[in-house]
Amino acid sequence: MGERIKVLIVDDNRDFCDLLHEFLSKRPEFQVVGVGHNGVEALELIHSLKPDVCA
Repeated sequence: MGERIKVLIVDDNRDFCDLLHEFLSKRPEFQVVGVGHNGVEALELIHSLKPDVCA
């Protein structure tokens, strides 16, 4: 298997974030690198974690 896709999850609905994190964590092709709950947090996490995808 190649490199895993680094995913940052951002949504103000914490339950949705938890559900998406649980789902993606079970997929071998994805690596959840962080979770944010607002736009400011998202920008900080994008800058520091450098994800491939923000969901």
